[in-house]
Amino acid sequence: MSTITIEVGFQRGGCTFGLSPRTALMLRERFPTLEQSPSQIYLGFDSEAAYARLFEVSSGWWKQVAFMLTGLSPEQLAEGFEQVTFVNPVKHETLFSAAA
Repeated sequence: MSTITIEVGFQRGGCTFGLSPRTALMLRERFPTLEQSPSQIYLGFDSEAAYARLFEVSSGWWKQVAFMLTGLSPEQLAEGFEQVTFVNPVKHETLFSAAA
């Protein structure tokens, strides 16, 4: 199974989330009839604590970001992918990873 990789860009007061180019290509190949999803999503945060909660497995926020960016249903995500990973492409680091 494959991994969904979401790149995170940090900006003042929030983050921009987008699929990695490799993930976007993989999704187009595996799901050619999938509806076009937004290429990026921006989430603003009032505090560091609110940002930190995004990457708590129990929060569910990370799954919502994955659903919006991929256009996949919860079933498609769980059945077709092993993990969802959020990375900082500038620092080449993994921020968060969880089972899809």
